[in-house]
Amino acid sequence: MLRSGCARDDIIRVMVRLDDGFLIISVHLPGEPSRAADNSESAGFGLKIVEHLAERWGAESPNARHVWAALPVGSA
Repeated sequence: MLRSGCARDDIIRVMVRLDDGFLIISVHLPGEPSRAADNSESAGFGLKIVEHLAERWGAESPNARHVWAALPVGSA
């Protein structure tokens, strides 16, 4: 993950489950977040996509190393 600050050999845990009409995607990154500033134009773009697609989303730890999103599932 480009901006995660994870080392090449770190294990990133991704969990997916269905819950009452929602697809819940949860990502847990090991360690502390990268301290390097990212001033590129694409910084934060991924979260903008998540915010647009998800019914709700958030971070469950003080250092935002565990994030989740709930996407509605149903007929189009």
